[in-house]
Amino acid sequence: MPSLFSLIGSAWKFYQKQPVLNPVLGWMFVLPLSLENYVSERVMPILYPALPEVTTPEALASLPPEVVTFLMLTNLVLVVWMIWSNACVLVVGSRIIKSNAGRTRSSFGVVLNQGSSMVVPLLLTGLLRAIQTVLWSILLIIPGIVYSVRSLFYQVVIATEGKEYRSSLLQSRKVVLGRSWEVFWYLMGLSITIALVAIFVGIMQATLLSIDDRLFLVTTVLGNTVMGFAMMLYVLTTIVWYKELKKHRPKA
Repeated sequence: MPSLFSLIGSAWKFYQKQPVLNPVLGWMFVLPLSLENYVSERVMPILYPALPEVTTPEALASLPPEVVTFLMLTNLVLVVWMIWSNACVLVVGSRIIKSNAGRTRSSFGVVLNQGSSMVVPLLLTGLLRAIQTVLWSILLIIPGIVYSVRSLFYQVVIATEGKEYRSSLLQSRKVVLGRSWEVFWYLMGLSITIALVAIFVGIMQATLLSIDDRLFLVTTVLGNTVMGFAMMLYVLTTIVWYKELKKHRPKA
């Protein structure tokens, strides 16, 4: 089994050969995230000066109903949009498993259309996985963690094998079975890598804003570009990882 950095390196090399991922990064990650940041941090405080920084249930109860509705709808739209964004990356990244032979010839529009067809399966399967993880965690924490690790690759299964809902969760479990702890430690390493990127972005934004608050738009777009790329690379890495797990699956 290749090392974690080897998996990330393979994902990076694949990204370099896929120019269609650049508009996916710009339009599907950077634009919506930057717009959400601008609205929440610049527009909403002007419209509603009493808006709390932390939207706890108690704080939300004190807000006008239209503000609560707007915040809920905004979060819902952003969640669905980010699922669509990941689906677009999965559409392109599926070539890693199906036919890893150079760049995709698909246009950005085709990728968007193919990605949109996976939004509902990804959303509902993610909800099903979350519910089952909670149910396992009610018994003990460890079974919930194990189930979460074993069902990690459901998105890749949906994109590359056409299996959806419970079938995708079972297929992910089948591939990971017997290697749960190895996958767990790889996942921890990958998550820490993403967390370090997020910390770097946060420090960069805070430093630039302390110099001049007018740099807000620049720091927001730059920060979301870095984070969007990190999220995209995470998805591509999981696809490479899934391929290697299937290749090195222990024989019964």
